[in-house]
Amino acid sequence: MAKKILRFLAIGAILLAPVLTYAAPLIQVTPNGLDFGASATVNTITVKNIGDGILSFTITPQPTTWLTIAPADLSGALSANAEKAFTFTVSRTGLTPGMSYSNNLSITSNGGAASPIIRMSVPLASPTTTVANNEPMIPSGMTICEMAHSIRGCASKMQDPENALPCATNPTACADCSRKAGANSCKVEACCILDRVFTVADWVFVILIVVAALFIIWGAFSFVTSGGDTAKVTSARNKIIWALVGIVVAFLSQGVVRLIIQIIAK
Repeated sequence: MAKKILRFLAIGAILLAPVLTYAAPLIQVTPNGLDFGASATVNTITVKNIGDGILSFTITPQPTTWLTIAPADLSGALSANAEKAFTFTVSRTGLTPGMSYSNNLSITSNGGAASPIIRMSVPLASPTTTVANNEPMIPSGMTICEMAHSIRGCASKMQDPENALPCATNPTACADCSRKAGANSCKVEACCILDRVFTVADWVFVILIVVAALFIIWGAFSFVTSGGDTAKVTSARNKIIWALVGIVVAFLSQGVVRLIIQIIAK
């Protein structure tokens, strides 16, 4: 009789073993937090049941506008070794540059809990360089070349926007002048070239005026010290005459260059 009872208990123990050795579900969250830094926008967290039975869980984020989670159903029921992935997306639109943001998730289940933290930051706004509109502003009644020279346009209005060097000393800037002038590109190119001519003409003008003034002074001194000598008086008079001719030529050189500008600008 005793043997029968023991045999019965042994069979019962074998039949009840699966129930007596049953393990509860256990939650695993990977990774245990996300840090998006200042540039990343998308990342993933996975919930897994590393125990037995059915793991029932719910994710509860803090209310925020910059974080979205997909799928929208933030709960689930996982069998042993099953897992569910959630995609986290952050948006920095409208947020304060230079600030850091975080969201504490609460994950509860019948197999434990987890509290991963979602972090991200908003980069400082990059400094922007505003390039002024360098389109030549042509006053009414003026041609583009008249304007260009009247203000040394290539050195003032029509500049290389990157380094502001004048066309007269920078071929790259001169090409930029032409590009910005649109339909007047050829004329602006001519202005840029002639601006160099004007520079040379200005120096020639100054040199001629200085030399002429020296000749006038020399001629006057020779006339005063001639002592009535006809040859010396004639020589002094010639010096003064040639000095006056030089002055006339100097002014004519300026007029000729301006005439060329008028012809090209038409």
